[in-house]
Amino acid sequence: MFNKLFLVSAAMAIALPAIASSGRTGGTIYHGNVVTAEHMSRIKQTKERVKTVMRNDEQVKTAVSAQVTVFQQMYNPEIVTRFSTYSEFFPRLALAYRPWFQFNFYGGFNYALNPVYAIDDSFFTPLVFWLYSDTWDDHYYKTWYGGDYDSTPALQVHFSRPGVFYPTVAIKDLAFGINSMASKEQGNFRSGMNDLVDRLQHNLADGQTQTIVLIRNDIVVTHYQMLAEAVVLYGFVGTADHQFAFESLLNLNDSSLNAFYVPTGQVTDVEPEDLRLFNAGIIQLGGTITDVPGGRRGD
Repeated sequence: MFNKLFLVSAAMAIALPAIASSGRTGGTIYHGNVVTAEHMSRIKQTKERVKTVMRNDEQVKTAVSAQVTVFQQMYNPEIVTRFSTYSEFFPRLALAYRPWFQFNFYGGFNYALNPVYAIDDSFFTPLVFWLYSDTWDDHYYKTWYGGDYDSTPALQVHFSRPGVFYPTVAIKDLAFGINSMASKEQGNFRSGMNDLVDRLQHNLADGQTQTIVLIRNDIVVTHYQMLAEAVVLYGFVGTADHQFAFESLLNLNDSSLNAFYVPTGQVTDVEPEDLRLFNAGIIQLGGTITDVPGGRRGD
């Protein structure tokens, strides 16, 4: 669960950039994201285990094949359409978040939007399957987790909103890396992602008279910073009528310490205390807030 919720007052955005090669000091840059050596190793472990275990199980292959068919027929066209939509409003709202840079808030509009149109190619990876599949298959997950599946209730928690995260290189790489962490950490990641959706939903609906529901592709994670015990997500909500950036800190050891920030109101000369505390939490866990991989957008 998240220990804080911060509200947004207006739609804001930053221009759609290209992938940049520069990055934060103290971290390896992989596909534009800041990762640890351990995270890189886990990505490789996941790819190897998918190849040797998941793709060699006939029942798993049947489950994946069924979902790939559904995904390609029903959902893939919308992914392509959404990219065009997002590309249209990025330039128009390109500079809206720049005043927040002085306080080290960058959000998801500050990074390249790199879609993965064929995310279904990665459905043999459990966390990708969990994020995008409409169905649940116990055998599929038991094949990956073994005895941990029955002994770790968090691994049996369904994702509340399959497909709500627009498929990006960032979300795919993150899922691959998390998928070879300990089961407890994977469970906390799942809890954190479910809570993040709930908080964004609440943020979106606050002050509205009509019911607003986040649907497929409405949440976009464009960047992440992997820490030893946590991950920082940089993203935005991009519904037809509402667009706003967010940053989220998911603690993989204790989900009760998760944090979340969305700017509200106009920027002043004084750093918001809530943002200062949020950034302090990132620093405390070994992250950095002062240098942005790829450079500041809109310069």
